Amino acid sequence: MFSLLCILSWLSVAWADSLVVRVAIDDRQFNRLDAPVIVIEGLETSLLDNGALPGDVANDQIFVGQVNIQHQESIVLEVRNGDGARIGSVEVSVPKASSTTYQLKTSSKGVVLDLNAPNMPIREAEAPEDSTPPLLVQGTERSTDGVPEGQSAIWIQIDATAKNLQEPMVTVNDRPEWTLLTDDGTVTGDQAGDGIFVGQLVMPAQESLGFQVSDSGRVLGNLQASLPSAQGVLIALRYNQYGLSADSGDDTAETGNMVVQATPKGERVASTSASDKIALTVHLDDRLLQRLQIPTVTFVAQESAGVNFRDDGDNGDEEASDHVWIASTVLEREEFVQLKVIDGEQEQGKLTVFLPSTSEAVVWLRSTETGIKLVTEPTQSASNSDVSSVDSNVGGSSLTSDRLAHVLWVMIALFGIAFAYVRTLIQQRWSTEVQPVLKRMNTFLDAQSLDDLSSKESEQGDES
Repeated sequence: MFSLLCILSWLSVAWADSLVVRVAIDDRQFNRLDAPVIVIEGLETSLLDNGALPGDVANDQIFVGQVNIQHQESIVLEVRNGDGARIGSVEVSVPKASSTTYQLKTSSKGVVLDLNAPNMPIREAEAPEDSTPPLLVQGTERSTDGVPEGQSAIWIQIDATAKNLQEPMVTVNDRPEWTLLTDDGTVTGDQAGDGIFVGQLVMPAQESLGFQVSDSGRVLGNLQASLPSAQGVLIALRYNQYGLSADSGDDTAETGNMVVQATPKGERVASTSASDKIALTVHLDDRLLQRLQIPTVTFVAQESAGVNFRDDGDNGDEEASDHVWIASTVLEREEFVQLKVIDGEQEQGKLTVFLPSTSEAVVWLRSTETGIKLVTEPTQSASNSDVSSVDSNVGGSSLTSDRLAHVLWVMIALFGIAFAYVRTLIQQRWSTEVQPVLKRMNTFLDAQSLDDLSSKESEQGDES
């Protein structure tokens, strides 16, 4: 029970630093708004009327916007048109909560609070109930200044140079945050008109982020991003005719002869004689593009070890027809092997795989629009043994130490919060319960002492 109170207290402190401000402006009477924006504490965001946001009705002349800021006692809501013309501003007080909604309306002179408007609460976007697993991406650290302790600034970037986007937007699962992605240079680091859309979220630091990307109300994809322990994080994506995919920023890595290290599994083998064998499993993730028909894997020096990929749910395959292909074979043990992935008559890519000194090894791949690429982390369809194996071998030591340091800092913070809570509770009990009783006891004892003294003086007077 005490641990639960500590965790709840810690969560309340973390949430209190961040405030989600949602604004709805009714312009049905005066029609003064044209591509409006709202500015709150120096942060600017567009006001939309396209039905993309939860609770908004498209083209009803009620514009909706949302900003994530630091919690404070009062804020100023300034409304402008797209050409920069100022419509008006309102100063409002802020409740002690993690989110709040203000409903305004335009007037002949500016904007005013709409006290008669029906309540429009902030609604969190629920995680999609799609059977297709989300696209897994990896966030990278990005330098930033001015982010409060315990918060993280997350930049989401989509390279849409191959296929144009209109009004891309990112909505966070199970939280009220969302952000528009723009290409007008307003976001730090963005170059206007280069076809790369950028948006920013400031949220409590966390290890992963589930979100949805849409364009003018049309869902483009559901994603799950792993986030580094940093105050600035960049999630880079690419959008083309195949849909959304992670953007590594290195086009040359998509094709060609890749050199990779297979992930060890099974028992370590001391002998390296020519008669040794090693079981190699190759996973090929085609869930995003779903373009592979009958993929096969062949080995340059061991042609007899070639095998077809399977997606039938048997012999290690997690689920049938989930577009995560698997191929297993036994190879003659060598320092490395060269393999090719072929689909039909078309070669998808080549790899040089260095083999560990274990009885088994695993290689994770995924399909791209131009071939195949190495997956550095296991997908969600991996078994627990695969995940633990990859965690212990792909940067395992640094990953474990980072997690241990993170856990230690969390425990220290929780202990500090618990100590402060207990001290405050004891102080309150002392001042409200114990001190009044002690004062009454002192008063009673003083009165008793005075009575005894008076009695003795009376007795001495009678005797005299």
